[in-house]
Amino acid sequence: MKSFALLVFMALAVIPADGQGVRLSSDFFPLAVGNRWAYSVTAEDGKKISEAELSIDDHQIIRGRSYYVVSQFPFVADPAEKIRLIGYDREEHEFIRLVNDREDPLFLSDGSTVDTLEQDAGGLPQKIRLHLDLMTLIFQRGVGIVEARIETPAGVRLIRMSDSRVGAPRSSSTGVPAPEPAINPNAARPPGVVSAVTAENPRLSMNVEPIPEGFRMTFTVTNTGDRLLPFRFPSGQNFDFIVMDQSGREVWRWSRTQFFTRVVRSEALRPDNPWRYQAVWDGRDSDGNAAPPGSYRVTAQLVSDPPREAPSVVVTIP
Repeated sequence: MKSFALLVFMALAVIPADGQGVRLSSDFFPLAVGNRWAYSVTAEDGKKISEAELSIDDHQIIRGRSYYVVSQFPFVADPAEKIRLIGYDREEHEFIRLVNDREDPLFLSDGSTVDTLEQDAGGLPQKIRLHLDLMTLIFQRGVGIVEARIETPAGVRLIRMSDSRVGAPRSSSTGVPAPEPAINPNAARPPGVVSAVTAENPRLSMNVEPIPEGFRMTFTVTNTGDRLLPFRFPSGQNFDFIVMDQSGREVWRWSRTQFFTRVVRSEALRPDNPWRYQAVWDGRDSDGNAAPPGSYRVTAQLVSDPPREAPSVVVTIP
């Protein structure tokens, strides 16, 4: 019998290998400038110790990677550990941090287990509990970390969210917008938070641009509604590009030289926050031979279950 908990197909997967990161869909910890979370910190006996606030103050591009500047990150076992730069790796589906010019997973996976605490009628998790070595974190989709239990040198600390502001869109100093929809975690969940994928939504489009190296392909998946769109993926692969000749024979496929984890998972596409994927076709076939002059049809696919395909584009090699 298939076990949803073992397959972890509902929006996240855990990689148990040492030094690896925990795979989570990005909406379990919304990164957008202006988002803020307030927490109360207590001892295990309930005695209040302090308060903490986590806010996203700015956005920076460092060595081509997108990072968000946070005021503080209270979810650490060692209070001396300072985390200021947090990002999300969409290829690996994990949150990352940059400390002392070194990039590491934000949530390490040694001995990790995960529980689904709440899910919607379609089976998409809305709240999950992640057990790490020294802490347990509870995430709520569209909100972030709402509770934590952390073993520190000073004893166990319980952290509970007391207030949040998620989705107040404003731009950072770099002009990057923060289009995250607001969700109140303390209110009853409205029936329209998650929508169903239809033939009209999402909108899939592709652009192909000639460049000196060949053709740059850009595949865009846009949620045209006002609710989350859930997608299931049978592996770590999100997309693919395929090039076919005039007879319909496959000439080149982007994924042929790629490697993907065999983890069934789900991702939720937010409104006004499209997924964009890029690759370059160098005009050669999958065996490395130059494709002969002529017209070729380029197709982009969202490798979900079931897969979805954007309208193809015809390119010409003179």
